[in-house]
Amino acid sequence: MITRNQERRFRIDIAIRDVMTKTFQHFLAKHILPADLINEIERRRHKHLSEEDKKTIQSGNFDKFDVTLLNKLFVNYGDIIFENGLRIVCSKEMPYPNHVTVSDDFNRLRIYRNKRKKRILTSINNLTENTKQMRKSKALLIVGEYGVGKSSFVNTVLTAITGIYHEHCQVAQASSSKTNYLDVKCPAEYLKITTDEDEKLWYPTFVDMVGMDKANFAPFDIILEYILDGKLKPFTDLTDFCNNIKKGRKMVQMEKREGPIVDAIVFLLAPKSEQNPTVLMENINIVLKRSAKEIPIFVVMTKMDECDLAEEAIRDLKRKICSSFVINMDRILECVNYKRSDSQSGWWDNDAVEKVLNFLTSICDPHLQRRDLIRMEFEKETSFIHVDGEKVTYF
Repeated sequence: MITRNQERRFRIDIAIRDVMTKTFQHFLAKHILPADLINEIERRRHKHLSEEDKKTIQSGNFDKFDVTLLNKLFVNYGDIIFENGLRIVCSKEMPYPNHVTVSDDFNRLRIYRNKRKKRILTSINNLTENTKQMRKSKALLIVGEYGVGKSSFVNTVLTAITGIYHEHCQVAQASSSKTNYLDVKCPAEYLKITTDEDEKLWYPTFVDMVGMDKANFAPFDIILEYILDGKLKPFTDLTDFCNNIKKGRKMVQMEKREGPIVDAIVFLLAPKSEQNPTVLMENINIVLKRSAKEIPIFVVMTKMDECDLAEEAIRDLKRKICSSFVINMDRILECVNYKRSDSQSGWWDNDAVEKVLNFLTSICDPHLQRRDLIRMEFEKETSFIHVDGEKVTYF
């Protein structure tokens, strides 16, 4: 089940870079005038063109032609565009390397696009099937030290899901932290749900919290416990919460749940030589054990483009993570967070989209569920002391 935003992404962006679109726009402009193209297409009654295509062509501005429209024109109207009457023939077979005509280039792009489209559609459908089985939106808590890129990662995941970059979560600069409140992103918000079909997409809810300080974890363990149980409302001022906890104040108990109950934890770290996530991982384990909870944990190694560790050091770090959280390697994702400028620079390839979607599908496995353990009540342990040779009960 694909949303409108995903369809737009698949039709236009997948595997086709802006630079290729510009190339073929210039190629079209070189071979035919806009007025001649419009007249010939009207003479043929706009065959193979949609209403949206017609409006774009009527504008006479080749710069507005996307690669999908360019492909339609070259395939169906190639005999009027090119002086020699060339018609581009679609082929299912990839052209040989020494075949370098326009027709060959278009076939290469089309085959490449379709393969990528199929793979990403498969990833989206796998994610959708998992969420449909749950019949609820899994709440994923994004945790990690401040400045590791938690908010950027949420933006990255939502870009992969919707196909459109938007700064859903505010992103800080350098090693500072921008998130100072409990930021909750639910499917209704980031999918822009407008139809009944969209409402059936039980995609995850992302819970983004303030960055942790490994040197002073005391207030964060309390925050973590409250968030895990859904006791904090969205937009709760976590900085103010920390300050009150540090002053020894206790929060007034609430009678009902105020926020989403966390179904899975996504722990983020930016692997660098001077950073050691062991302390934070141990503290998270302590909180889970103390509160009698078993919550699936996944790990994201962010900012891999800035990583200064050798490959062997990265493997050692992964082994430590797996040992600490008792997880398998397949629960660790290496990621470079997406930024708006990356759509221009071209690094954000569809392999990254596919990896993020597959990782999210694993998290949304309906068999991976949170468990709140039950601890039985026992009588207090009775101790004995001996006084002058007699056994005396001591409580």
